Amino acid sequence: MTGVPVSELLQRIAALAGVQVDAEATPSHKPLPLSSPARPAWAAEANLTPERDVDLLPMDQTLDADPLPLVIRVIHALQPGQVMRFRHKWEPQPFYDLWTRMGGLKWFSEQRGADEWWVWVRCTAWLSLQQRAQRFRSQGIGSTKNQRPSPSSPRAPAAGSTVRLSPRPRRVLD
Repeated sequence: MTGVPVSELLQRIAALAGVQVDAEATPSHKPLPLSSPARPAWAAEANLTPERDVDLLPMDQTLDADPLPLVIRVIHALQPGQVMRFRHKWEPQPFYDLWTRMGGLKWFSEQRGADEWWVWVRCTAWLSLQQRAQRFRSQGIGSTKNQRPSPSSPRAPAAGSTVRLSPRPRRVLD
């Protein structure tokens, strides 16, 4: 957050505490994946039309739900060459790291207003859920159990559809 590598920060804290820290025990700092500053070649066409369009802005206004499960379901429904777009209040940096680990995806984001980002995701190779789970396990991430969404979880929208999320009603207490 401050631009100081984690290993250097831990070394400074250890020095202040008067303890010795093994240099090999401190995590290495890898740069986070970033969105391309310019539209990539696959998105250079002026009329890029997404197969799936998800509007997260209502959810972002209330902060009462996590957009990740819905976005991941939509991504899993993409076939190679298909594109999704979602609108978000912030640039979704945590998604970039996740998508890099998932594999088979390209993305870019563009700021369209003070509080609006359009994020485009293109499926470049179809990986089954089992293949993606294997990638995560090989990177030491997640469980080895086959996890399925609960029956009450929202399903990925059909190709060509637009998803608009409404904020949940809030109870007002007297």
